Amino acid sequence: MRPGGIGLWAGRPVRGKVGVRLALREGVPMDAKAVDDLLVGRRSVRLFRDAPLDEADLRRALEVAVWAPNHRRTEPWRFIVVRAETQRHLADRAGELKRLAHPRPDGPEAASVAVRAREELVAAAALLAVVQRVAEDPAVAMEDYASCALATDRALLALWARGVAGRWSTGGITRDEQTLALLGVGSGERLVFLCPLGYPAAVPTRPAPHPAESRTTWLN
Repeated sequence: MRPGGIGLWAGRPVRGKVGVRLALREGVPMDAKAVDDLLVGRRSVRLFRDAPLDEADLRRALEVAVWAPNHRRTEPWRFIVVRAETQRHLADRAGELKRLAHPRPDGPEAASVAVRAREELVAAAALLAVVQRVAEDPAVAMEDYASCALATDRALLALWARGVAGRWSTGGITRDEQTLALLGVGSGERLVFLCPLGYPAAVPTRPAPHPAESRTTWLN
């Protein structure tokens, strides 16, 4: 465990009738407060330092991601790590889409919006695209979308624990034909999230949500 990391139940993989499970050893408690702090403390970051991403950290975060809850075990996700020239092309397209979506696409304000959109993606150390394989059954497709969202959240949390920030991004770029072609997203697939990643230059604050108790019903 890294200094300052999260202490989890120690265990060893063992093989049983239903596959691999984790044999937990007694007396090694999970640090619940550290887990809570990680879940509550993660923030969506737009400003990154100019530093390359530790590839080992990203690979580990993706291995964590694929343990997300997944009904039927469809494993509907795949991940695309976007860097260098492809990242610049994608950033250019993001800027163009923002300009075209502006009420006055040929005006100076639209040009400024386009520049900001492009710079946000160029400044990231890498982009993580999350792709869903879309099932023909609408109910399964909905469950799979939820699993992809959970996998994305787990990847971002695992990265945050290692000092790497990111944010969820959807919008028009995830449905843009040029973007899908650039990333190699095929028929029967959906680009669900595009996540800029990097070491944070600034971490934003966030207003507290409504307490869960105000949105919770207890039935006996």
